[in-house]
Amino acid sequence: MKFQVLDIIPHLQNPVTGEIVSTAERLNQVVETARRAEELGFDSFAVGERHAGEFISSSPTTVLALVGSPEQIIDKILSYHSLYEHDLQSISLPTTLPFEQQLEILERFALEVIPAVRAAAPTTAAFTAAWQEWHAAHERHRADPRGFLAVTHLHWLGHSHRPGGAAAPLDGVPGIWSVENDVVTVVLGVGESLLRDGHELNPDAAGATVTFGPIAERDGLDLKSGDAVVELAKRGGEYIVRPRHPGNPLLNEYRGTPAYAPDASFAVNGTFVPFESPRPTTVGAAVEGIQHVYEAPGELHFTLAGQDLVLTAFNGHAPGTLSVLFTDATSGKTTYAANRSLTVVPDGDGSVVLDFNRAVNLPCAYTDLATCPLPPAENRLAVAIEAGEQIPNERREQR
Repeated sequence: MKFQVLDIIPHLQNPVTGEIVSTAERLNQVVETARRAEELGFDSFAVGERHAGEFISSSPTTVLALVGSPEQIIDKILSYHSLYEHDLQSISLPTTLPFEQQLEILERFALEVIPAVRAAAPTTAAFTAAWQEWHAAHERHRADPRGFLAVTHLHWLGHSHRPGGAAAPLDGVPGIWSVENDVVTVVLGVGESLLRDGHELNPDAAGATVTFGPIAERDGLDLKSGDAVVELAKRGGEYIVRPRHPGNPLLNEYRGTPAYAPDASFAVNGTFVPFESPRPTTVGAAVEGIQHVYEAPGELHFTLAGQDLVLTAFNGHAPGTLSVLFTDATSGKTTYAANRSLTVVPDGDGSVVLDFNRAVNLPCAYTDLATCPLPPAENRLAVAIEAGEQIPNERREQR
């Protein structure tokens, strides 16, 4: 990060005393400020050009010539242009103050503010680089040819969706499917192929009947049919079948998810407060009529935007992690309306960092063929969390 002093040389009255220095004295102040800025280690001094009565600079190079020799001025101009390759911060002094106070402000800025900012800059750069690396990895995972962007159909096998649990063929997958007593049955016809763990379930292609289950809630298994992966899972107490095909247009046309620029102020410290015993918590789903039940081991307490906040946490996918579903004041505006998710890892003493820059969209933000859970009522925050992933391009185009 580079710092420069910028003076467009206003020639104004003191708002308190009504006094105004002479033109010559004002130009001398500019020269003295430039020389002092160089002594204090500023990267550049700049003047601007204005054609108005209250400004007395119509030729910046002439003014700069007062500061040093022509050779020095040429060096300064070349140096100044090279600064555009950096994060250049300009400061302007309050010229209506007595000149001695202006120089005092300049000195304090150089000796106190600039070192502190530069000391923090590597941390900021490292924070940004770590986020970029994480988000790139998350995007690669989302664009996996067998991921949720490849889902082409969502089939429900339960009695509430099929009267009597009748067996029926399903689009995008081989066989006739049915469910009874928590067991899924698939009747494969002649020539139909379905593999599990690389083993053909219709080995002689003459036809076969295979069964699966019981499958635990939120669990599932993957079968294979040609290029497609066939997901058999249980959601909301019902069995679903979702074929995933690498040729799905949603996957092939995916061009990334917009996100807020990483901001370290949205990575806040908090505390995990466990319940005496895990609390079963029922939440709604992106699919109407479905409910999910999660065990909540405790709450996350933290402060953001000057407010003390609490979020109910569920057990995460990986051991030792917690998952938080939430909405906030940006939901439905810049971020997806229904939900976002954040994974956190509490330390042994309960301390935790909630980095909302890593708040991500769930599959329902991209496709209607998802059964994502909604946040519990207490996780609908009133603050605006302008961090993390935003509304996907696919949904923006539908608005």
